[in-house]
Amino acid sequence: MTDNHMDIEGELKRLGVPDDIAEVTQTFTYGPDQASIERIKQRTMQMAQSDPIINEQKRNHLKLWIAPAVAVAAIFLVIILSIGPNNVMAAVNSLLLYIPGFGIHSTENVNLVAPNPVRAEREGVKIDINGLLADGKGTSLIAYVEGKIPDINSSYLVDLSGKRYPYQGGGIGESAGTGTRIIQVLGSWYKALPANVRQVALVIPSLSNWTINIPLAPASSLNASEKFGPSINTNNVIVSGQATSFADETKVTLLVQSLRGGIFQNVNEPVLTGSDGEIYPLNSQPGFLGSGLSYFSTNPHVGTRITVMIPSLLLQQDVQGNAVIPVPEKDSPLALNQSLKLGSWNLKLRKAEVVVQDGTWLRVYVEPDSIDGATVNGLEKLRVNGKEDSWCSEFDKSTGSMKWFQVPYPQGNKNVSITVNQVHVQVDGPWKIDLPVAPGFD
Repeated sequence: MTDNHMDIEGELKRLGVPDDIAEVTQTFTYGPDQASIERIKQRTMQMAQSDPIINEQKRNHLKLWIAPAVAVAAIFLVIILSIGPNNVMAAVNSLLLYIPGFGIHSTENVNLVAPNPVRAEREGVKIDINGLLADGKGTSLIAYVEGKIPDINSSYLVDLSGKRYPYQGGGIGESAGTGTRIIQVLGSWYKALPANVRQVALVIPSLSNWTINIPLAPASSLNASEKFGPSINTNNVIVSGQATSFADETKVTLLVQSLRGGIFQNVNEPVLTGSDGEIYPLNSQPGFLGSGLSYFSTNPHVGTRITVMIPSLLLQQDVQGNAVIPVPEKDSPLALNQSLKLGSWNLKLRKAEVVVQDGTWLRVYVEPDSIDGATVNGLEKLRVNGKEDSWCSEFDKSTGSMKWFQVPYPQGNKNVSITVNQVHVQVDGPWKIDLPVAPGFD
């Protein structure tokens, strides 16, 4: 399996991260000044507020992104560059929190959240309020709606004293579900709530003043893994889970938090066992939601509980590594006895040879060290003689260990300098979690 070069900064630009993030990413040698950090955080959060919900449907499964997740990505990058990978987790834990309905979210200025989902049904309409988040600027509400779509424009929030908080904007997003079952995603925004409010009601006048009570709690009362669901820590990676049963699928969502540094990428080949002891296949490969979240689905009839077993998962971690490799003759492979130090990992370089396949390449065979169940299985941000160039790497799917990487053959050079600033790491488990299956829309 081959791992190819990716333009990370291009992806950030595509997602709408402010262009002055480049001022921070120009160098990994010097941290940005505090003014740059604050400016990027402020501009990114402003962008998130102006476009707070993005819906994307992939493989017939809902992928719900809240645009503050883009802000989280930018802030996370700023933190890494400011203080270095070794101190990332402590800083991130002070900024980010799992907020029901919103995923991993910046906690700056967040006053109130709905700690649990609220389900209600009336006149053929079902509403599942997945999350409410209130800060000093406004109140965001995320819900699934099935059945007749109510007039949300006339809706409002009201607290126990009777004070109203009018609708400010939002609307119905793309549909989720399959067949005749159509579920709409509702994102609506209301005036800001005082920090001391502990319950509000969503009132929908178009449905005979339907009133749905929503208990609230301070954001500081939440704990990422405990509030998300049952969790387990293996090899310093915590995996927490939730499971929800719908008429045509059982959806599993995982929250992954790495205590060893690095950013979660995805899980490998989860195994799902229902209440009846049978193993149920996945409807599709696991999807990556960003901000530590992954999801997948299976048969709707798994029962009241489901056991999820994750054999391994992938992290991405920033490193700084450099090696000067001698270039062999084209018909004479060269044994190597040197290492490429990549942060906590050591990549032993065993052999270099020239490979002619879709071009001429210098291939370097490697043997990664395994540390606490983790091994390097790919490289990113690789430079050849100080310049960006085409390259690729391959890992052994059965073990997760990297096998080789190759760069263009440096014609006429006796040595080639390789610099690596990012690695993909496979962490072996297993993580085994027994999850209650909560009812969704029946």
